[in-house]
Amino acid sequence: WRVVPQVKRPIGPAWVIGQLTHEALRRWRFPDADNFDVFLWPFALEAGLTDRAEIQATINEVRRLLRRFQTHPLCAEIEKADRWHEVPYALPGDSGVIDLLYRSAAEWTIVDFKTDEVRSIAEMRETIEREHYAEQVRRYIDAITPQIGQRPRGRLVFLRVGTALQVEDV
Repeated sequence: WRVVPQVKRPIGPAWVIGQLTHEALRRWRFPDADNFDVFLWPFALEAGLTDRAEIQATINEVRRLLRRFQTHPLCAEIEKADRWHEVPYALPGDSGVIDLLYRSAAEWTIVDFKTDEVRSIAEMRETIEREHYAEQVRRYIDAITPQIGQRPRGRLVFLRVGTALQVEDV
């Protein structure tokens, strides 16, 4: 299948932007890396985009979000830490993948990246409530605590809050 719209659109759908952003983050690849576009292009095709201009505009949006993240102190903190990307977890009746688990000094942290496009912190908090994102991170915490021997901190990292990035502790 392909994501071929009825009318030509300038940029890929939000879910494709989110998927490409997650692909870059899970591999810790950022826009300053060589061949960043070449790296993301196959993921855009796999997601179903077909128009070259739309693919490029979508990659440019991912680049913008990742640059925003790179300027945040959290990125530098994670860069220095021991980190594990895409950590599988399982609880009775629930399983999935944690975006990022990292350890800095003696503290463990779970990060769940969100690419939902929200206009304000208030709208972000409404989205957290509506989509049950805090409960999701709490399940991650419950699943990973026995494995690491301590309760980690949980964080939601929204990459698209207006023109800013917002970190919300859970």
